[in-house]
Amino acid sequence: EVFRKASENGQLLFVDAYTDWCGYCHKLDKEVYTEASVIGYFEENFVNVKFDAESEFGYQLAEYYSINSYPTLLFLTPEGKLFQRIEGFVPAPALKAYGDQVMTEWSELPLLEDAYDNGQLERESYLDLISILERTNMEKAEMVAAAYAATFTPEDYLDLQNIWFLTRFEN
Repeated sequence: EVFRKASENGQLLFVDAYTDWCGYCHKLDKEVYTEASVIGYFEENFVNVKFDAESEFGYQLAEYYSINSYPTLLFLTPEGKLFQRIEGFVPAPALKAYGDQVMTEWSELPLLEDAYDNGQLERESYLDLISILERTNMEKAEMVAAAYAATFTPEDYLDLQNIWFLTRFEN
């Protein structure tokens, strides 16, 4: 039902995987999920789900999403694909910042993909698209990375950011 709701609303899911014995999980409940700014922001922008990873149902989800530390916070697409993962406790301002980043990337992804697919992606936007795709579609990230590397001039090989990029994708 939560995936259906997310799909209907075009939203991501925010998932909190916790256990009863996890001290930082309880700290999230007491210090972060009680902050009005966090509550309002996440209710407005995400479909929110919380599950005990040691319950019968939760164990299956924890295994499916390779969760082995707690708390683990996930942002999932309406199709159930992982968009962003946060492991461990994060204070309220940091969680809201993660939410902002995820919302920005979620809204930019279709625009960047359309521009790439139509041959209109500006050179400076390639790294933005690749960064998002690395978490959501590694096969497409590698394809876009190869296309980006093909545009390099000899001077581009002297740029530290491009060297870093090449060691990840074209080494």
